[in-house]
Amino acid sequence: MAPRALRQPVIRGARFFLAHAPGLVRHGSKPSRDIAVASGVEGSIRAALRPWEAARDYAPNQVLLGARHPDSLWDLPRPWFETSPPGGRRGPHGEIAPEEELYGLLKIGDQFDLVQLEADFAEEARGALATHPLVAKSDLDALGSGLPEAAIEEWMGGPVPAAPLHLRSGRRLSYGLQVDDPATLLVALPDGAGLLEHPTVAYAHARAEFGRPRWYHRLAKFPLFDPRGRRLDPSAPRAGATIASLVHG
Repeated sequence: MAPRALRQPVIRGARFFLAHAPGLVRHGSKPSRDIAVASGVEGSIRAALRPWEAARDYAPNQVLLGARHPDSLWDLPRPWFETSPPGGRRGPHGEIAPEEELYGLLKIGDQFDLVQLEADFAEEARGALATHPLVAKSDLDALGSGLPEAAIEEWMGGPVPAAPLHLRSGRRLSYGLQVDDPATLLVALPDGAGLLEHPTVAYAHARAEFGRPRWYHRLAKFPLFDPRGRRLDPSAPRAGATIASLVHG
């Protein structure tokens, strides 16, 4: 009997993927808090955002992409964002993409229809991604045709909170639902129940159900022993019960 070839998946290569997303800066932890306190902060942040070409040329980014040697930074005067020479988008170790393509890829990977792109921007993203060597026709089909602004506004009128997406210029281009537990949303959709067993949904549901992990959750991984080496009975009214209440409480 001839031996059968054993087929197993293997990783044949890996690359870095950087994305320039200045429009997301306002959603960061500190910027969002500062914007809520002082309305002028958002304008100051927007005025300080740099274009994609500056992020592409930034010497440390070129080092990450493998286009220049790390030691070459010693010879480059600081600040590097002012002295970095022109660089390429792609290098031996990966590439850096502009935000228009990032948002298009975000929609392509959205299996639960949580991101809605404005129709004109969807076409812009399609044109930008059409020439990418790793983007297939099926990916462009998944991008969809987008929605009119009026349809997005109506879609936004529901009870689920959403976060708007912007470009560096300040142009608002889409909305995405922001929910702690996607299971509550999926059960309300006509075909959403079939997605409840997806690993991403299961993880988000469990995290929303039990909260963020805390240091004392790690205690649940270990049995408790008294100094004489005997395992403590968690039901006994002793120190073991006190620690157990901390773990489960």
